[in-house]
Amino acid sequence: MFADSLRHAVEQRQFVVKNFKHFSHNQNGGANSTENIIMDEVYKVEEQLRLNIGRPMRTMTKFNAPLVNSFWGLLTGKIFKHDDAELNRFSTFVAQ
Repeated sequence: MFADSLRHAVEQRQFVVKNFKHFSHNQNGGANSTENIIMDEVYKVEEQLRLNIGRPMRTMTKFNAPLVNSFWGLLTGKIFKHDDAELNRFSTFVAQ
């Protein structure tokens, strides 16, 4: 069972690595490169987590907006602010 799960995870990773690069609008390391879009979202989440150091925090939905924003940015080139109502509405819809 574990071997099947591991094999599936490896297949998924290989698929993503092979195909994900084609979604980005700019592969030359510009502002819309895949890596930059994802890392910008990682830094935004890190900032939010740092603001709550030492305090209890629910993390169940903390990653919805950054994930949706990353995919949306890669597919369309448009990035939302994390407090944008449209992004939050879409993130809530996707999470259901």
